[in-house]
Amino acid sequence: MQPRRRVGRPALTDRRALVVAAREIGFAGLTVGAVTSAVGVKYSTFYRHFPTLDDLVSALVDDVCGDIPIPSPAVAVSWQDSVRSTCATLCELNQRYPGLASAVVELPELPQRVLRIYQGLTEVLLTAGFDAERAALGAVYALETVSVTALTTPGAGHTMAARQRSVESGPGEGIDPGVRAATAALATGPTDAWTARKIELLIHGLEADHPGVSAAWNRN
Repeated sequence: MQPRRRVGRPALTDRRALVVAAREIGFAGLTVGAVTSAVGVKYSTFYRHFPTLDDLVSALVDDVCGDIPIPSPAVAVSWQDSVRSTCATLCELNQRYPGLASAVVELPELPQRVLRIYQGLTEVLLTAGFDAERAALGAVYALETVSVTALTTPGAGHTMAARQRSVESGPGEGIDPGVRAATAALATGPTDAWTARKIELLIHGLEADHPGVSAAWNRN
């Protein structure tokens, strides 16, 4: 008779459980202690799965950004709509998960999902007829525009409100009244609305910089 195999102790947790707990905690309050407490494991168990907190943050960014479809020339109606939809989803995620943008900026390396989204945008722009430099700049500007917006509007957007007050009390004769009014509208309006306006300016700039690119897309 063969000896009975010994069954080891079952794992107390796994990477997925830790990421799920981190997502519930959120980026703002994310610490090793908060995650281990939520899951009910020791620090040593955590570090078996994630060598550092940055590794968990990177995994959490990948998990959250998994809600963003990877841009692809095969499914995009147009390069413009691909840029718009990607940025709109990222903007919505930044509002749903405060601290997402700052987490991406502060990580030593970009998470894999963010890189794939960037790669997808560049492939869409390349397919549309843009050269490599414009494809890279367009994708970077689009993603950075959304991220910078999130970084400058924490909470209810008090940072933008403070900037509005700075514009209103500018030195000397001050800033043009129309610009003052526009700044006030940006500061008090919905974040996603004026982020969308920024993206539209980026799209118009790309179109003007490379005439005929829209027609080139339709021929592919």
